[in-house]
Amino acid sequence: MREPDSDEAHSRAMTKYPQKRRLALVLAESTVQRHWQERELAREGYEVRCFQKAWDALAMFGTEMPDIGVIGQAQDTECLELLIEDLERYGVPVTAVEPFRDAMPPDRAVLFSRTRGHAPQWHHV
Repeated sequence: MREPDSDEAHSRAMTKYPQKRRLALVLAESTVQRHWQERELAREGYEVRCFQKAWDALAMFGTEMPDIGVIGQAQDTECLELLIEDLERYGVPVTAVEPFRDAMPPDRAVLFSRTRGHAPQWHHV
């Protein structure tokens, strides 16, 4: 049996976990960073789920499928790697937020930029 590509996997997951609003996953140890990201993403129309530990964020997949993932600095490096792999497997765009970009491997780092009044833009670094 072949491995589904990320678009197929994301479509199946979205069918399994239907949502009315776009959902964002935010992971950061810093409370300030989590709250800032939550506020900014809510302005863009996202329903936001914030987590301090990668294990908790990973557990979210049992009930909800995020449309985007925002990763800040996190301690659980092994679990963080697993979380990023799962997000990518399901076709969820992942961003590493400055100054926390080092939490992700360089080949996966993307930078989120937002222009007031416009949709979020994803840029590979």
